[in-house]
Amino acid sequence: MASDLQGTAKDHIDLCDMALKLLPKLAGLSSLQQSARPTIWHTDLHMGNIFVSEQDHSHIVSFIDWQHRPISPLFQQARWPVFLSPPDDYALGPRHPELSSDFENFDPHDKEVALFEKERADASKAYEIATYLNNRDTYVALWKVDQPVREFFRRIGDTWDDGMVPLQMCILKICETWGQLGFSDPCPLDLSVRDVETFNQRSIKYKQ
Repeated sequence: MASDLQGTAKDHIDLCDMALKLLPKLAGLSSLQQSARPTIWHTDLHMGNIFVSEQDHSHIVSFIDWQHRPISPLFQQARWPVFLSPPDDYALGPRHPELSSDFENFDPHDKEVALFEKERADASKAYEIATYLNNRDTYVALWKVDQPVREFFRRIGDTWDDGMVPLQMCILKICETWGQLGFSDPCPLDLSVRDVETFNQRSIKYKQ
């Protein structure tokens, strides 16, 4: 990693000072409070890690590969099971996934892809609705905690390993959308024009 992306010890301390100005307000968000309980979650839940009964394939008998699974707040743990992750154009909420209106004009290959993506979306929708009905706290953790807030708490302790850019971009996004996050009072962190330019320039370089 380039030295200007890794930063000096002082750079990391200054960045953490910025984060600490936001932390008390973010920690008080109702969606975060509702989904902050300590939780152990299998973060690699794919078909190979699920054992089912030989007599009844709908009956799960065990999960394997639990090593290195941490206990963390629910909003940091909750995620789609690998085999139920939705396609890119998936829409949350009470909307049934549908094929494109011009599906009949697709060539055979594109039709096959569209049907596969529709099947994925149907499975994802079933999981989303079942989560809403049976596990409301997980539903809130997955879909009501804003992504920059979730990433903020994930990145705040990892700047030395991952570099400063991921946390910088979380901070920038949070400051830019402060009112949309539900706050009526001013953001406690006032980023300068230079801070914003520096964060954006580093983000471009980091992605390269």
